[in-house]
Amino acid sequence: MLVGFRRFVGGIAVVAACLPGIPSSADVQLYTVTDLGTLPGTTMGLTTSMSISDINDAGDVVGCVGMFVDPVFGQEGWRPFVYTNGEMRQMTDRLGCAYGINDSGQATGYAYFGANTMPDAFIYENGMLRSIGALPGYSNQPYAIGYGINNAGTIVGESKAEAMIYENGEMKGFGRHSAHSAEHINDVGDIIGTLATPGNTHGGFVFRANQVEVLPGFEADAPVIPVALNSRGQVVGHTTILGVPHAFLYENGVSSDFLAGRCEESFAQDINDAGDMLVGCDSRSYLYRNGDLIDLEKALGDAGPFIAFGCGKMNERGQLACRAWMADSGYHVLKLTPIQPR
Repeated sequence: MLVGFRRFVGGIAVVAACLPGIPSSADVQLYTVTDLGTLPGTTMGLTTSMSISDINDAGDVVGCVGMFVDPVFGQEGWRPFVYTNGEMRQMTDRLGCAYGINDSGQATGYAYFGANTMPDAFIYENGMLRSIGALPGYSNQPYAIGYGINNAGTIVGESKAEAMIYENGEMKGFGRHSAHSAEHINDVGDIIGTLATPGNTHGGFVFRANQVEVLPGFEADAPVIPVALNSRGQVVGHTTILGVPHAFLYENGVSSDFLAGRCEESFAQDINDAGDMLVGCDSRSYLYRNGDLIDLEKALGDAGPFIAFGCGKMNERGQLACRAWMADSGYHVLKLTPIQPR
């Protein structure tokens, strides 16, 4: 299903790992952990597939859950979910996924409406999900996917094989046809996304001040995939060196391999305005802060559930949205809340 378009990926005491200024001691708690639960699928009664896409500053989480059997298409698919006001629920019975949520609780993603064989982008607000359509003229069956939404309610994504923007009730193409998709928009209107390049190797871009900046890779013709952007204009994502993925941080016109020598393979998953990053390093999830790597799985201690690779979304309060596997009920969503504000 089209979930592949997106790059993924009670209170329990959590002990200190290596935060600067905090002793590495089992007596020091960094986080409380809240199990947000799950939506059971139909296969074995377990949630056997889950993607967590975003968390806002209120601690609301969106994503999608798999292993439902669709009554129309007769196939396994995904359903978008939202966790808000202490409850996890499906946004709709339609196939789809939720990818972004802003601080007002407006969310976006994609869903299949009616008998359409291609999805529309949607906006979800006040408990209701509605289509915002798609750009016309693509193989007689237009499609659209909403990837990001900022606090002004502006949505960015992909439609008709190009980046799209939806604002003031109107969807428009990006106007630069090499822009294949728009992944995220911050609160000052900067946008990141991918470029369609010869040979179908995607490059990355950041759009600001009405200019497109092409994000450099670490070697020629390497794919460059930006995944997150903060309001300071810092961009994180991943590219490759000799075919091996490496996380990058882009700022002031330069991309840095900031985990060089520390990970054989690395991915950057999110960044907040403080410059803290969530990263994947050799199949483990870490918080990267001021040059230190904090192993989030080890930080849970012996009592904590296993955090799957992909503990990858963070809000400005430092809360983390993660997945954890429970043997009796499958994947759950965890929210890690720092005990000491940054």
